[in-house]
Amino acid sequence: MQAHVEYETAKRHYAPVDCPGHADYVKIEMDRKGFETWKNMSSKERQSYVVQAKIVNDVYYERLLRESEDQMCSCVDEEADSAEVGKFDK
Repeated sequence: MQAHVEYETAKRHYAPVDCPGHADYVKIEMDRKGFETWKNMSSKERQSYVVQAKIVNDVYYERLLRESEDQMCSCVDEEADSAEVGKFDK
């Protein structure tokens, strides 16, 4: 996750629900304004968002790795079913 996304998420405001035809346009404009604000921030102002983005990335990759390891470790025990083979074929 990029740090500017953390910043924009914290600062994002959405259009009121009562303007259904314009909600997407307003979100796009607000995202542009948020990114412009991000570009104009000093690195010191950005630092907390950069740290938060790193934390989110680390947690994501840790869970992804754990899920991958769990899938690799889950083996099918075919011998457990071997006693049942043929019993229900009749």
